[in-house]
Amino acid sequence: MTLYDRFRKAQIKVHKSILHSRENVDLDEVTNVRKYDVCIMSDPYPHVVIPDFFKPTAYENLCSVFTEAMRGGLHDKRDYTLDGFHAFDIAYDGYTHSPQPTVDPRHPLSIFYSIEWNLFFSKLFNQCTTTETKVVFHYHPAGDKTGSVHHDHIERSPAISVPLSNGVIGYKPLTSISQSYTDLTRSSKQGAAPFQAIAILFYLLNDGWHEGDGGETGVYSADRATRLKVVPPINNTLFAFQTSLRSMHTFQTNRKNRHSIIQWLHAPAKLS
Repeated sequence: MTLYDRFRKAQIKVHKSILHSRENVDLDEVTNVRKYDVCIMSDPYPHVVIPDFFKPTAYENLCSVFTEAMRGGLHDKRDYTLDGFHAFDIAYDGYTHSPQPTVDPRHPLSIFYSIEWNLFFSKLFNQCTTTETKVVFHYHPAGDKTGSVHHDHIERSPAISVPLSNGVIGYKPLTSISQSYTDLTRSSKQGAAPFQAIAILFYLLNDGWHEGDGGETGVYSADRATRLKVVPPINNTLFAFQTSLRSMHTFQTNRKNRHSIIQWLHAPAKLS
């Protein structure tokens, strides 16, 4: 790591510490977990699986937000301007919805955009992250195909930034998909875009899930071919991992509908 990288890392740490001191958010109020309760599994890459993550009221509130988004309907057109869920803009079965970033303490999603949340996962994986993040909802109707194995260690796709009052920058997709690909190519050439450094998957509304229902997240070896384990989409379970070129995973085909909230915490390009 260069001297500049060390300076930049220290600068980010100080910046987040200042923001954290101004924030009035406590994970203990809405979750059942703290860092000392969590065991990181290192094989095949650093990851955690945490059951019973949110307290009952917080979990139910998240379910309500997801259900409300579902009322907007399912749209096969890949258009981010539509209400509800729309088809992925990549060759991937299922639907996605991008909620509005918020730090309104009355909103169930505000915890995902807190500095407290950011610091918890950054410290857990000993990963330098900025205050930039993206949250999306995923819905896979029964019968969706197993996705392509991928690692998520990529540049943040071009998006509309939403600066929040606590210093966090949330992202929503660009409304023009053709424009997003153009901008992504440009940012890749410049090497300026931050990387997705930590991926978080939270499973909810999968009532009565049993082995054989599918919809798990498959964890693969670096060869992309060998599935080593699956993480079942059991309600109120959180699966998080540090991304790298080895963090291979994908959605597994399902016999029952599967719902999840996905989040990425970002790192500066040179520090990823």
